[in-house]
Amino acid sequence: MDTNSFIEKLTELFSRYKLMRTTETDLTKEFYNLLDQNYDVYLKATPKQCEEIRRIVSNCYLVDNRGNIVRLLENLLLHYISEKVIKEMHSSGDKT
Repeated sequence: MDTNSFIEKLTELFSRYKLMRTTETDLTKEFYNLLDQNYDVYLKATPKQCEEIRRIVSNCYLVDNRGNIVRLLENLLLHYISEKVIKEMHSSGDKT
């Protein structure tokens, strides 16, 4: 997948969730699958594209019933990194 398609997919995922067309569980699965299949997109992106990806992730938030901001994609990304990427690095012996 090229970077522009990746950016479009991120935007589309959040839009569907925001419009309640998918559940948080389904969004999590789709987001993780997107990252699993396209982990190198960000590494190959131009600085402008990287900025756009960061903007999308940062601006993906909802306000809950109590008025608290929930940063959905940021939370999913941090969880993905801590639960999957770091564990895979440790199991592979990768020190980077």
